[in-house]
Amino acid sequence: MVRAIKSKTEVPEKKVKNSDLALVNAWYWAYFNKIKLQAGVFELKGHEYLIGPMTSKAHKKVTKKGAQMGFTEGEVICDIHGMIVGTYLKGVLYLFPTDDDVSEFSKSRFKPLIQNNHYHI
Repeated sequence: MVRAIKSKTEVPEKKVKNSDLALVNAWYWAYFNKIKLQAGVFELKGHEYLIGPMTSKAHKKVTKKGAQMGFTEGEVICDIHGMIVGTYLKGVLYLFPTDDDVSEFSKSRFKPLIQNNHYHI
């Protein structure tokens, strides 16, 4: 978009590209790239409440959540996105009580996400 600047204090509008938003926003990256999850493509309908937590830049997130609400998938997406764009240079750590628990979590959450979206990851 090109337009004349009327005064010295006025700043020209900058058009933001989808790729720019995808670099800084995990929700945007997942939604507009149609990231495939276990149950299908990541979508907004029915999960509008995930926009806030997934776009948060807070170092710590605390939530009271129920099962099957999508929060865990949202956090996994945020973590994968953060590792792709370099937010988490040293990676991400998940701690579980047993080796079996971490193995089960990894197989059920990360493995399908990576296998179904290899062109984005």
